[in-house]
Amino acid sequence: MSCFTKMPNSIADLKNVVFWRDVLVEVLGTGILLTWITFSFVTFNPDHYQPNTTTLGLFVGFLVFILIETLGPYSGCHMNPAVTLGFFLNGHLSIARSIFYVIAQCSGGAGGSALVYALTPASKRHMFHAITPSADVSLAQAIGHECIFTFLLVFTALFLTLPSRKSVNPGFPLGFCVGTSIMCGGTYSGSTLNPVVALGPAVISRNFHDHWVYWVGPLCGGVVAFLLFKAITVVGDKFEKPNNNNNKEKLALKREELGALLEEFLEEKITSRKIYLDKLSAI
Repeated sequence: MSCFTKMPNSIADLKNVVFWRDVLVEVLGTGILLTWITFSFVTFNPDHYQPNTTTLGLFVGFLVFILIETLGPYSGCHMNPAVTLGFFLNGHLSIARSIFYVIAQCSGGAGGSALVYALTPASKRHMFHAITPSADVSLAQAIGHECIFTFLLVFTALFLTLPSRKSVNPGFPLGFCVGTSIMCGGTYSGSTLNPVVALGPAVISRNFHDHWVYWVGPLCGGVVAFLLFKAITVVGDKFEKPNNNNNKEKLALKREELGALLEEFLEEKITSRKIYLDKLSAI
């Protein structure tokens, strides 16, 4: 069995109106995400409210939950190049859809942050800043943090695509992943888990210093998540499917035996009710 699924056709995607609708949904979803996140940087009463990792974790987690629940049935509501990469590697997306999704996410993210900048008084614009690692955190450590936390997000998202998880509401576990990751790692690297979350503030602050960290870390996390997901599911398929087939064969045999027994009873070949019940219990 191959570890890689055949990918959808890019040409067919480009000719499909639904494809372009999904691309616009990614622009919208990522735009809303970055608009709300960028707004959280600004406070008009710093003595009474200063954003911290706990409030941001709760806020962004709930926001991701809302967006996935509303827009997820259309484009999947990735809003994240790392998630798109994981789904592309797993064969869910064509090359064209993956590329256009990332372009849409970057456009929506930059546009969302730019909208907040335009709506913010000039006296408050100094609060906008690029997301950067903490002073005592090295670049390698920041990449590691982003990789680990993004790994959990993409790993969870991939498992939610399995047929056995279809009844699970995806918004809650994914929103929970994002929220708890921000609470855990926000003071280290910012825990963006998403290159676009770093891109929006970098654009409006015109500060791209160490911005590459927030692409390398999350994308590496997405690749690691895919590899481990495949390792687990391929091993599961290899050893579980034969057992499932054996169970199906046993059930089919029992159905045949029950059918034959019932036929004998109806034709009065079995004259005693006790004999019938004994044979039934033996099956």
